[in-house]
Amino acid sequence: MIGERQTGILAVQPGFQPATNEAGAHSGPVWSLAALLLAALALRLAFFTGCFGSDEVTYTEQALKIAQGHWARSDYIGAVRLGISLPVGFLVWLFGRSEFVANLWSLLCSLGEIALVYLIARRFWGERVAVLAGLVLAFTPLHAHYAGRLMADAPLAFFVTLSFFTLFEGDRTGRR
Repeated sequence: MIGERQTGILAVQPGFQPATNEAGAHSGPVWSLAALLLAALALRLAFFTGCFGSDEVTYTEQALKIAQGHWARSDYIGAVRLGISLPVGFLVWLFGRSEFVANLWSLLCSLGEIALVYLIARRFWGERVAVLAGLVLAFTPLHAHYAGRLMADAPLAFFVTLSFFTLFEGDRTGRR
């Protein structure tokens, strides 16, 4: 391949094809991903940490104000984290006030990141590696812990992973 012009991030070898499982079936991955997310959800619900205080109080206060239609101004940086306050405010408006609802955004981001890691790994290395990669992330204690707290960690990790997923998909499909 010396001297050949290769374009794109994934152009490692000519004729690169995404990895597939041995049977090439597509129904198995759906069940694998569903089972993986169900196991991750069960773990996160079993070890739900809830509110510890700190920044969570500020995020919750801002989200409650947004849910009530008040757009409060603040000089404190934690009070203007709209990537947390807006989704949490919407969830509180939709489902009502509770500690679980306030932490639901982090839980959804955590599960979303597990799904994205599974999809990325399946695209490159196949079903077996995708399940293992998803299991590693699903059962990482810190990942499960932050899924139950209203902090910026889970949404940030989700959107970073989503950025890589969209980069790889855009490169694969030629839509950049």
